[in-house]
Amino acid sequence: MDKKEIDNQIKNEKDEVIKPSETQEKNENEKKVEIKEEIKEEIKEEPKEESKEESKENSKEEAKDDSKKDSKEESKDDLKTNKEKYKEFYEDSEPYVIQNIKKEKKNYKVLKTVCFSLLGVLLLVYLGGVIYFSNHFAGKTTLNTYDISGKSISSAQNILDEELAKYELSVIFKNGTEKLLV
Repeated sequence: MDKKEIDNQIKNEKDEVIKPSETQEKNENEKKVEIKEEIKEEIKEEPKEESKEESKENSKEEAKDDSKKDSKEESKDDLKTNKEKYKEFYEDSEPYVIQNIKKEKKNYKVLKTVCFSLLGVLLLVYLGGVIYFSNHFAGKTTLNTYDISGKSISSAQNILDEELAKYELSVIFKNGTEKLLV
């Protein structure tokens, strides 16, 4: 049975519970008759102090109260019998529903763990980059045509000192003399 068939069957049974069957109507009518007879017997036994109108009103009220109580009890009994009819269905479906809920919770926990792990890894990479590049030059960094990308400040200083040591400046004056500056 698929879910739609089960839903339809449950709906039909709810309608049956709401609509009294013929046997229920007969039982209610029989109970009303019994109540009326009991009331008549009580009236016969009591002295005729009350007027006929008062006794009729009292009997009507008592009959209504009793019929309401009986109908409530019958509807509760009908609900119990319906639950017993489908007890197997409900018992079989509950573990399935519980298993699905447990799977969803487990999947949610796994997803949450994976997301926080990725976030943690990204945070570690970022912090590592911040710490590394606080003492090193970024990529594609040049200084006076010397490539110092990824070098620390002290290694860049050493490279520039070596190149400056090799650097010679020759100055030629107007009179044709040349002077070398080191």
